[in-house]
This record gives sequence, structure tokens and C-alpha cells, in this order.
Amino acid sequence: MAQKTNLNAAPYYDDFNKDNNYVRTLFRPGFAVQARELTQLQSQLQHQIEAHGSHIFKEGAMVVPGASNHKKYFY
Repeated sequence: MAQKTNLNAAPYYDDFNKDNNYVRTLFRPGFAVQARELTQLQSQLQHQIEAHGSHIFKEGAMVVPGASNHKKYFY
């Protein structure tokens, strides 16, 4: 489910737009990393995970069927 909160406001200023197909965040050497850059990285990663999940799973589909299929190993 997509996040509905607009983070393009103080103090985040997140202007990530999935329609731009832009997933590169550049850092300036010799300068401190800014919170906005970290917020951009989080938004890009969240979008990639959401896009993958919506491609693999249907909305409302059961991910774990409730049964355990793993084998028990004894050392």
C-alpha cells in the first residue's frame, strides 16, 4: 500500500517522483550528508520494494499459508 503522507514539506523536503524514473542520489565530497539526501534514499528504496511486492503478490493474497514446510536438522 502506498504511503499517503506528503513528505515534500518541512523538515523532510522529499521531492522523489516515481514518474521521473530517477533513482540516483549524489553526495558532494567534503560536505556533510544532509537529511534530505537520506530521505531521498529512503523514498527510492521504499518505492522499489513496493513495486517489487505489487508485481509478485496480489493485493490481499496470503503470503504465509500457515503451515511450516522447513525440515528440522539435528547436529
